[in-house]
Amino acid sequence: KYLSELVPGKFWPETRAGLLAIIDRMKAESDVDGVILAGTELPLILHGETHNGIPLLDTTKIHVEAAVAEMLS
Repeated sequence: KYLSELVPGKFWPETRAGLLAIIDRMKAESDVDGVILAGTELPLILHGETHNGIPLLDTTKIHVEAAVAEMLS
């Protein structure tokens, strides 16, 4: 799905629902503290800071904020 849908910019509601179900299952089975959205397309389909109280960590945003902070220091 990542290469066939997300990379070409196809963000289907069913795919989003499936990804959110995976996050819910990870929380239920492994009690994860957060989810790292390491693919640049993932924050586009999993928008928001959290899902059901689970932090969604947008690595692009984190890197940009760190780079800007470094440049301004």
